[in-house]
Amino acid sequence: DDLQTPKGAMYVTVVGCGSRRIIVMNGGDSSMKKLQPRMVASIECHPDATKDTAVGTLPWMVELPAGWFQVPSQAGQVQLTNGDDALLARGLDKMPDRAALPNLLQSLFAAAGQQMTIGAWAGDRFPAQATFDGKPYGGWVMPIECRGQAVLVMGFAVDDAAADKLAQLVKTKGRCLAAGEVAPPWPQPGR
Repeated sequence: DDLQTPKGAMYVTVVGCGSRRIIVMNGGDSSMKKLQPRMVASIECHPDATKDTAVGTLPWMVELPAGWFQVPSQAGQVQLTNGDDALLARGLDKMPDRAALPNLLQSLFAAAGQQMTIGAWAGDRFPAQATFDGKPYGGWVMPIECRGQAVLVMGFAVDDAAADKLAQLVKTKGRCLAAGEVAPPWPQPGR
């Protein structure tokens, strides 16, 4: 897909490989548009059944107060809400490059039709502002390292104070799972 940004066109292609997804992104002048199909054609997919079974599991968990529940999401991530605030946790093979993360996330959200702005790193997270269904939210993005893997946790709330409270909840009640530990099931609606 072509994505128009203030700095010019970006080209985004998502390729499935087993239960994983590969995102190919580039941007620039028209020569880059011609390069995108060549880059995508160069991908050699070699699904690994042992790794594919791990997709959908996170090496991290958080104990949430009553009223929170899981909503449907893609494999490799979990989305949780209490009806007002939201948490999204996405498993990654390794810690993301902190310098590149804001632009990458803003581009991915834009490709999904959502507006998000990420500020400069502040302490243990990036502050973020997003608009979902026309409604503004305060939030943050927090990369967490867990036993050589990473979890990218994003929190969004009705205002910045609620977003800060949500970040404190993740920091105090969230933790990496021990090797071999299985996370308890996420709460479901109505339970």
